[in-house]
Amino acid sequence: MTERTSAVIARMPLIQHIVELLTGHTSVSLTGSRWSGRTTVLTAVIDIMRRDHIPVTVHGIGRALPLEAVRLALPTQVRKALGPACTASDVIEALIDMFTTRPGVFFIDDADELDDVSWAVISALHRTRGTAILATSFRRADEHHADDLMQLAHPVVNISLGELSLESTHELLEDRAQNLISPVVTGQIHTLAAGVPGFAVALLDAAMGSGVVFTEGSMLVAEGDIWSPAMNGAYETLLQRYPINLQEALEMLSLAGTVTLPTARAFVTQPVLEALHENALIKVAVKGDRTIVSVTPPGIRDYFRHQPPTPRRDRLTESMFSALAATTPEEVAALNSRFQARVSGGPGLETPASSLDAHMFAEDYTIHLATCRFTWGNAPTVANAIEYLYTQLTGNNDPEVVEMVLRDTDWTLGYTPLEEFDFRYLHARWLTSQGAAEAEVRAALRAEDDYAYQDALDTIMYMLGIEAHGLPDTFVEDLTEISTRPDFNGTVASGVLAAAYILSGRAREAVPMLDRMDDTGQLWRNYQVSVLRGLALAGVGEYAEAARFARRKVDEAVASSDRLALVGNAYVGALSLCLLGQFEEAYTLAGRVVGMGIVSIPVAFAVDKALLICQSVSALRTGRMSSFDSLREFACQAIGDSESVPFGTLDWADAASTLTDKDRDAAAHKFRAVAEEARASGYDFAADIAVLLSLLSHYDPEVAEAFAPAAERVGGALFPALLAARQASQFSDPDGIYQAAEALQMAGATSEAIRYFALSARYYRERRDVDGVHRARLAIRTVTAPGGGSTSEVDTLAQSSVVFTPRETEIVDLVARGLSNSEIAAALVVSTRTVESHINNIRRKTAAIDRDDIVAFARVRGAS
Repeated sequence: MTERTSAVIARMPLIQHIVELLTGHTSVSLTGSRWSGRTTVLTAVIDIMRRDHIPVTVHGIGRALPLEAVRLALPTQVRKALGPACTASDVIEALIDMFTTRPGVFFIDDADELDDVSWAVISALHRTRGTAILATSFRRADEHHADDLMQLAHPVVNISLGELSLESTHELLEDRAQNLISPVVTGQIHTLAAGVPGFAVALLDAAMGSGVVFTEGSMLVAEGDIWSPAMNGAYETLLQRYPINLQEALEMLSLAGTVTLPTARAFVTQPVLEALHENALIKVAVKGDRTIVSVTPPGIRDYFRHQPPTPRRDRLTESMFSALAATTPEEVAALNSRFQARVSGGPGLETPASSLDAHMFAEDYTIHLATCRFTWGNAPTVANAIEYLYTQLTGNNDPEVVEMVLRDTDWTLGYTPLEEFDFRYLHARWLTSQGAAEAEVRAALRAEDDYAYQDALDTIMYMLGIEAHGLPDTFVEDLTEISTRPDFNGTVASGVLAAAYILSGRAREAVPMLDRMDDTGQLWRNYQVSVLRGLALAGVGEYAEAARFARRKVDEAVASSDRLALVGNAYVGALSLCLLGQFEEAYTLAGRVVGMGIVSIPVAFAVDKALLICQSVSALRTGRMSSFDSLREFACQAIGDSESVPFGTLDWADAASTLTDKDRDAAAHKFRAVAEEARASGYDFAADIAVLLSLLSHYDPEVAEAFAPAAERVGGALFPALLAARQASQFSDPDGIYQAAEALQMAGATSEAIRYFALSARYYRERRDVDGVHRARLAIRTVTAPGGGSTSEVDTLAQSSVVFTPRETEIVDLVARGLSNSEIAAALVVSTRTVESHINNIRRKTAAIDRDDIVAFARVRGAS
């Protein structure tokens, strides 16, 4: 597939929107940065519009040749008839003649380079005949032309080509490569390219050409950083378009990393900073009480950092250190350490992650890893080894480095009992991840006879046994006595016992234990307590509260660069949102983590694979089939297992896929098999959720009756409401469906509530119950109104997204008439892929599984 075709697919919703505006005689001003795809979008719109309109494509060729641009846009025979000495009036008359059979549309590429006379001609046709105009332009910092289109056209809409979403970038790259691509590769490219499609494609081509991205199985993958010298060309092409002062300013800011606005101003001066911003080469964001500045696309930083030393680099370095005098002493120290780590490989301080930008987060990790390497290399103490191992095991996972640290750490330099515990714990986690024999793991957890915390190490061995073999029936008896002790041994046992309670479906017994625990302390406990608290909320059925808690913790993890807390809490949030029916938000939350290259080797009951499967299921339910395939494949390759938690094995994804294929019986059978396997290992929390999903797939009254106590125990108000809705649906009972929808609304499952309110209205209509239909419509209006009875902030998406666009309304009507996607495409004169894109958007807005759900929802929503 060509680069242009891939870019068109990525921008198709926007292209369709522009077509709708132009067809309605609304002009469009389209602006974007370099390589953002302005010309590609323009060409795609022309291809669609030419079916019913006469396109006149004008290219801005500079202001020195008045009228020439619009004259060259005329057909050859018309241009020859007019001759080279034609006037503006001649061109206007020729265009009027051209537009007598079909309406015309002007398409202007590089409108900021169009001469004034050509603008006058186009404006005359627009004023007298209502001819719509699509003009693309790029704002340059050293040119300040008036925006002619915004001044001359009416009505006119200004559209800025923003960065592609991670999902759109993923689809673009897979179309380009004609292969599945690991989300980690997509995440790196998306970050390096800042979502600019042209850059993303160029970086993928370079990575594939240099071999840093390669095929493994059925997927393109990479080992670590995807940077290669082959990428230099893409950034050099960009940089050469700018004057030398902007290039040097970018190099300085790239070496400095993310800095505060006053520091950036001290480095490059205010006028240059403004020029960089106008050219979309930096991002400015407010975080707390600070305004920060970062280079974009972020790959520019990597480009400059990989360049060899030059006299210019020395001059810029000297200038930067001189400028540091204008900042605070604290920032001087931080910038100095950070700068040294980047340009010389020396020590560097970990920088605060003050932006949600993935590159900043990854940058913090790289710098911290370099700091750990430097610190441990100079002083291989146990304390320094712990920090280095912990950092390695959450990302790089370099076996040679890990083995070196385990082997060469100098215990004679001194250590505390807690430091010995952490070192042995991380050693055991590493051995487990490498598939070591149980005896070897046990040996790593065996200290000297007089070690004060040997009971804690034994508890860790017990925990590893739970991971490997399942939860024994005797876990309460095994752990309770030691968990009551007031020392560190008791603290560790309490954490393991709380986790066991949650995994066994007895989360209520874990809550008071977690309330007594502190979020601060040893590395492994920080993550453990935070994530267990979120899982406990979910385990007692407080899914809306669990989602709120997890999102807050994710924000905190990003702000503090806490990689493990980010993964764990993102999983809690994604799990809770999935069960609330908020699949779009679950997909987005999980997407903040997937692709960052974080792994959870240092922690028990790791959720890496479960997070991927949560996102893959969310992709299914929101119509992202390509993303589902890639995420599922990526989950196959994830380090470690997540079998103890919900969505922890690929069987969950396969069952969800079967449900999407409308084979409800088969899906229910697969979910029941998942439940049986989880229950056999003592993981009743996961088993109960799998049973619920089996009943939602295909309702079995006998199974539902047996499951009722567990549904209330682990699902709070949510699970019984979902089951009631499913039961009432099976018997086409509108009153029962309506009551269940009300219960779902109260439980915070707004999307599911809307869906069942719509279904109740459908059955009321079939019974000719006018009052019932009216009541259901009123309920939908109440739920979807701002603040309309929602019990959780996670419902914001549903409240804001249930309004269909005009095109979506058209498509829903055609679906209701029974037309297939290809028939709808033919009726609307669009591609089948465009129809599929609209239907996917409709599914996201309504939480619909199939076309019947869409119609049921839309009939009520449209009529209300």
